[in-house]
Amino acid sequence: FPPPFLPLAGSGLAFETTCVVDGSSHTLRENTFDLCTVPPVRREGQTIWTLGDSHAGHLQGLLLSLHQRTGVGVHLIEAPGVPFPMLPGQLFDPRQRIYERVAANLRPGDIVLLGRLYLDRDGDGLMDDLPQWAGELVRISAQLSARGVNVVVMGPPPMFHFNSLLACWAVESTWCDVDRVTAERRVDQVRQILRAATRQSTNIFLFDTFSAVCPPGTPACSPFRNRRALFRDKDHFNSLGAQALTGAFLSFLKAN
Repeated sequence: FPPPFLPLAGSGLAFETTCVVDGSSHTLRENTFDLCTVPPVRREGQTIWTLGDSHAGHLQGLLLSLHQRTGVGVHLIEAPGVPFPMLPGQLFDPRQRIYERVAANLRPGDIVLLGRLYLDRDGDGLMDDLPQWAGELVRISAQLSARGVNVVVMGPPPMFHFNSLLACWAVESTWCDVDRVTAERRVDQVRQILRAATRQSTNIFLFDTFSAVCPPGTPACSPFRNRRALFRDKDHFNSLGAQALTGAFLSFLKAN
């Protein structure tokens, strides 16, 4: 079971206590932004600015891998339960202040990477705010387009049904796998909403996380690969699972 997160590049501090801001036990401090931002190796290099809830936070392993392999700059501060862009009337002040810092540092060619919870974790439907959120996505992407910045939206990973990943390991079987066709049917409802947003904008790109984890042609989606866990719970990657997206994500960036 790989760790959920990796130590921060440079400082070696724990991601969970440094780059998670929830407004209560984890507050936004004066140095949070700098500690959670790794500049590009080249002075004029590209930076990926990652915003969102815990489904942005679980991409930390991917971002560190991208930085190590390409020298791209990376930024990530997780705001649990707070997707970005935020909806009117649901402002979370620390997230807004973080975005203002991001906006002040954006350069043409940079990428804003968005991750969020799309699927109801306790049912079979989608999150109720998803259509309205997609509208806000189109609006803010238009602002970023004017600055030469692209937006990449991470699609949902598969949603598993176990309560504890330890139980999956204990039975040493495919008990925790989910049928790919059934899982994709639910994910495709999200894809349709996100693809509609991409058709309304020239700078929104959708990364198909589901297909990267559950390639077409495979009968089932598994939370393990080579007997090592890729997830820390039913829908969040651990550090290894996020790193495993690196090849597919680099191909996606080059293609787009």
